[in-house]
Amino acid sequence: MLYGTPVVPGLGYGEVVWLDDASVPEADAGARVDPDQIPDEIQRFEEAAKAVAERLRAKSVAIVGYASDILFATAALAEDPALRDDIIGRIQEGRPAAAATLKSGEFFASQLAARGGKVADRAAEIRDLTTQIAAELRGNRTPGLPDLSETTEVVLCGRDLSPALAVGLDPQHVSALLLTDGGPTSHTSIIIRQLGIPSIVGIRDLHEIHTGDTVFVDALQGCVDTEPDPEVSRERVADYLHSEVRATANGSGQLADGVPVRLLANIQGPIGARRASERGAEGIGLLRTELTFIGSVTGPDWDIQVRNYTEVARLFPDSPVQIRTLDLGSDKQVPWLRLSAEANPALGVRGLRVSGPRPDLFQQQLDAVAAAAEQLGRELAVMAPMVTTFAEADWFVAEAHSRGLHAGVMIETPAAAIRAHAILPLLDFASIGTNDLTQYVMAADRTNPALATYTDPWNLPVLDLIQSVAAAAEHFEVPVSVCGEAAADPRLACVFVGIGIRALSMASVSLAPVHAKLAQYTLAECEAGAAAVLATNTPQQARWVAAQHFGLH
Repeated sequence: MLYGTPVVPGLGYGEVVWLDDASVPEADAGARVDPDQIPDEIQRFEEAAKAVAERLRAKSVAIVGYASDILFATAALAEDPALRDDIIGRIQEGRPAAAATLKSGEFFASQLAARGGKVADRAAEIRDLTTQIAAELRGNRTPGLPDLSETTEVVLCGRDLSPALAVGLDPQHVSALLLTDGGPTSHTSIIIRQLGIPSIVGIRDLHEIHTGDTVFVDALQGCVDTEPDPEVSRERVADYLHSEVRATANGSGQLADGVPVRLLANIQGPIGARRASERGAEGIGLLRTELTFIGSVTGPDWDIQVRNYTEVARLFPDSPVQIRTLDLGSDKQVPWLRLSAEANPALGVRGLRVSGPRPDLFQQQLDAVAAAAEQLGRELAVMAPMVTTFAEADWFVAEAHSRGLHAGVMIETPAAAIRAHAILPLLDFASIGTNDLTQYVMAADRTNPALATYTDPWNLPVLDLIQSVAAAAEHFEVPVSVCGEAAADPRLACVFVGIGIRALSMASVSLAPVHAKLAQYTLAECEAGAAAVLATNTPQQARWVAAQHFGLH
């Protein structure tokens, strides 16, 4: 068995195919060009970079949602002044354009990887981009995914996968994805989650399996069986997929004894809202508003904001729509924001803290949500990310209420979780963000694959804090949901219900398996299973105990 961090729940079985690293041209350190050829090499590089950027932009227009935003941002990297100047500088030193491009790409990628945090996610994007430019310069085919059109049971393996390649995966042909690098909240993981391909990252010993091997992937447990029984494996996958189909048609989320558990969706905009509606979401637990503006060069556009909020809310006229205010800063830097560089951005000016240097941005967004609510003739809800203190929560609630909006906050810092008994009475609702809460509780960068054991949401200190928040919410009768990626784990969803959570928000592709799992157990069974899990001491023990109470998948 091999182990890693599951990022997209599900089961998969098939023949291993490794991403073809041989298609990536390598820089020849000894190659040189004559001085009189340097201007031509520079021109060739600029033409190749432009061609790749245009190709990426065309691809971004052809798709929708978060993947489109990421491709657009990657296209912008091809015209980044720092990258361009570094490549041209290497050409002027006498390197061929392709070699200079690859050397520069590896230099910037290693710099980003060393910085850690979500900034490190861009290392794969830089490598992919410069590889594409080098291939363009050399007249090679653009490096990409192997041809899988003739296969239906493939388990794709690799070191990492750039978002530009991730959007090209076809769930009809790729049964599962296994990576040695990457993190559960990386750009690639988010795209794969939208595609619904069972995936595990951070598998340190993945090199032990080879192209042609057959494996069974349990992306619920985070393990890979390298010697599976073919018949049993296919039967387990078929049963799991059948449970998803059943769940999609079963209506509102509830336990076996009829106790309701509201299943909400995490989305990025109107397109995601439509998909969530089609998959049976009972509302929107998290509308990530910042993604609309990451590609902007001047800042948020008022009309776009109002239109997006209105379109999403119209799809859920009688259901909650919780709009998170801009969570910029940290890894989500945009040119027009002009925040100062920080040595540790994950602990710096991000989320609600951006309202300090840019109060106009925060006020404009609340006004836009209020304008959308007025157009619709209904109340909308806003919630603030990265709330740490009572004073921040009090101030945010006053601002939201002054505009007739429901007010909530993200409980995603240990400070907010510990003082939930003081903060919750101020609120109309709250949402627990397990991604950042786990990162901060465990003092571990959530995107660093070497720390996957620490950033596992099954860590007991994290579950203890969530239980305490749920208890405080019940005492003060404040609705609280879990909206981090942990909510997408069907068995962990049962644990959350067992400790008092009655609303879960997740990527819409995860709604069906969570729905099916909850429908199998009563509240008493969920409470008993949760108590047993909380009595363990390690994530591995917690998962094993949960499997005994809530099934293997």
